[in-house]
Amino acid sequence: MNGPLRGIHVNAWTPATDWTLRRARPALVKSLDWSTDWARAVSDYDIRVLILRKWADDDSSMVPSPAAAAERLWRRFAADFDRMQAALAGTPATAYIETPWNEVHQETPDHLARLAEACARFVELAHAAGWKVLVGNFSVTWPLVDHFPAFAPALAVADGYSHHEYWMPGQLLPGEWTARAGLLYATLPADCPRPPVYVTECGIDNVDGTRPTNQYGWRSYSRPGAAYVAELDAFAASQPPIVAGLTVFNCGEIGTRWKSFEIAESGSVADWLAAGPRDWRPSVQLPVEVTMSNPYGYLVGSGFEAKAKELGWKLLSDELYHDPADRSDPKRTAFSEAFCDKGRLYWHKDTGVVACPF
Repeated sequence: MNGPLRGIHVNAWTPATDWTLRRARPALVKSLDWSTDWARAVSDYDIRVLILRKWADDDSSMVPSPAAAAERLWRRFAADFDRMQAALAGTPATAYIETPWNEVHQETPDHLARLAEACARFVELAHAAGWKVLVGNFSVTWPLVDHFPAFAPALAVADGYSHHEYWMPGQLLPGEWTARAGLLYATLPADCPRPPVYVTECGIDNVDGTRPTNQYGWRSYSRPGAAYVAELDAFAASQPPIVAGLTVFNCGEIGTRWKSFEIAESGSVADWLAAGPRDWRPSVQLPVEVTMSNPYGYLVGSGFEAKAKELGWKLLSDELYHDPADRSDPKRTAFSEAFCDKGRLYWHKDTGVVACPF
């Protein structure tokens, strides 16, 4: 079977995690839980790739410098890295550490350049200790396509790249919310390495910001597991060939924050995971052409380009398309927007392009 490996994202090893491992036998696991029992699980459940990340959201600062920040976090977790490495010795799985910065330092080219410097130093330390490393760990829609080359120094030394992709029910929006790896890689210099991509969080989420607290995930909708599986299947099929694997968020939780994402005890989701490929091999990937339509290099429509030129505004973002979550309400219809230095451009079929100054 072709396509990316199918896997699970584990926050904590709970009975829910045990249930999913037994039923799904996923080829890929990403875990924030550093139990050395993963060494046993690799053999018991035929896990081919294990991605481990340390929770460090309490220390994401780049002070006093990106390299110093990387060294500080490496020292903080070095004992755990050594302990896990010893436990996994001799197991057949490919094991990665994912860099500890989670969905931060991603909004501007300067942020990305500083994060790339930190990641490069972290990779250097990890390689010296015998680990493979994934860099990135960016959130859905980030970074902007034309900003991505600023992250190239991290990709040049890493063993893989990771980011997160989420969507609203029935709205994958490839290129905006999902299936972004090909577009991002197309912006890199020709001589920049393009390591395999892992989508280390994915699933239905509150991407458009309309859902109540704690009702973001697939279980908060009236959607049987079979419907979710159909969307997961379409999501996996839409990924470009450079994507080696994806991990569905989430399995195993202490507390209630992520309960609406829980995939444990969903037989249909577990069976979908079990039916996925056991191995991934790089294939020949045709380059993805990114068409720029304005002087600043951003992806926008001609209407936005003309309006910005008329106003003398500078475009600062891609054109962002928003599809309504609730299609049963005729008042909620699609619109798109782009951000400029002096305001926001808004398009709706009833209004055309409208300028909204800051």
